[in-house]
Amino acid sequence: MSQQLSLVIESIAKSEQLLEIAAQGDWDVFFEVDQQRQSELTKLKLDAVELDDDELIELTDNMLRLIALNQQLESICQHERQMIVEKLHEFKKGNNAHKAYSS
Repeated sequence: MSQQLSLVIESIAKSEQLLEIAAQGDWDVFFEVDQQRQSELTKLKLDAVELDDDELIELTDNMLRLIALNQQLESICQHERQMIVEKLHEFKKGNNAHKAYSS
């Protein structure tokens, strides 16, 4: 197995781990694991890789899996961000109401 394929497989495992962590809502751990995953992905260099047909198929399949996981993670993070924005608006609205009645 090529080093590049190993990196992709490791990144898939980290991505799946990130999905589990996000489901638990442990965002501090999420960001730590995501940094590790990003570090692994920066080592991925596919421009000069020589693979036989079977390795190329396996790499392609794994890259497609990684892309799908990334899309899931992006969707979860966008949803979480939207929830935080809504909570901040509610807090600000409540704070403004409190100020209006306190004056």
